[in-house]
Parts: sequence; C-alpha cells; structure tokens
Amino acid sequence: MASGQSTVGTVEVLGGRQYTVRTVAFDRELSQTVNVSVGQTVTATVQMPTAKLGVSAVDSLGGLVDHSSVEVISPMTFITFPPKELELLARGYKIGVSVLGKETTTWSTALP
Repeated sequence: MASGQSTVGTVEVLGGRQYTVRTVAFDRELSQTVNVSVGQTVTATVQMPTAKLGVSAVDSLGGLVDHSSVEVISPMTFITFPPKELELLARGYKIGVSVLGKETTTWSTALP
C-alpha cells in the first residue's frame, strides 16, 4: 500500500459523540468513524486502498515488445513505457496500448 499524508486541520466538536470523517479521491468516497470523548483529541486516519498494476506489451508469442507505450486512461490519464509496475488506487482502469502505430484498449481491475 502506498503511503501519503494530508491534513485537514483541527476541528472542534462536542465531546461524547461519534463523528464520521469523509474524503473523496479519484471519484471514490472514503470514510472513518471515530468516537470523541469530552476533552479528548482524536486523529482520524482514512486509508486509501492501492494495488500494483503490472503493465507490459507482449507479442503473440508472449515476448516483450520494445518501443511500445501504455496509456492509463481512467480515472486520470498518464503514459508510461513498459515494462513497468504502477501503484494505483484499487479500482478498474481503461488501458490503451500503442505498438508500432497499432493501438488497442482493454479494461483491467487492480485489486488491493
């Protein structure tokens, strides 16, 4: 799992209650519910599940193809040159491959 950190800041709330912290990343809502006692300071941590997606272009015999590019299209677009292992948010991705002027696309699901 990749790691990163973002801080929203301090929010004062009434003690003795339960609160849910929510965030949205790449069209996915993530949340964490916390109980806050009177006088207590609580840090809520929301974990974002990631997965490693192996990207490579192969010929009909299964051999790696040089001079190819792979475009990960959804939810954000970026281009990489295989073979490469990418750590992405766990979800489905549309992937486009370009080899010697020929292009194809496929869907792949990266699971945590």
